[in-house]
Amino acid sequence: MDFGYNNLFVTRDVFYNGNQLTFSFFYDKYFPKETPTPIHLMGVDKDFYTYMQILISHAGQDGGGPFATAKSTLRGNIQNTTNPDAFPLGYFRVVERDTFIFTATDN
Repeated sequence: MDFGYNNLFVTRDVFYNGNQLTFSFFYDKYFPKETPTPIHLMGVDKDFYTYMQILISHAGQDGGGPFATAKSTLRGNIQNTTNPDAFPLGYFRVVERDTFIFTATDN
């Protein structure tokens, strides 16, 4: 899920496959009240899901912090054909993407 504002969330659909998704997300600081905000849901394969989990962890969005020691080497599926030892950061993917508009309101 891409919430905008450089805020990504990765989840598996094993528990809600085909059902309506309801989740608790503390959006107060990310979504201004009464402002329509597009949210993108992307269907990806398991390899890209794993790649994004590691990337978010390394970036500090998942509690690791930007200066924390990386727990693993992150390699995508892009190859450097001129120098195989210098691998690029990135992942080529084809996804199914749905967008919906979210508006935070006061209850």
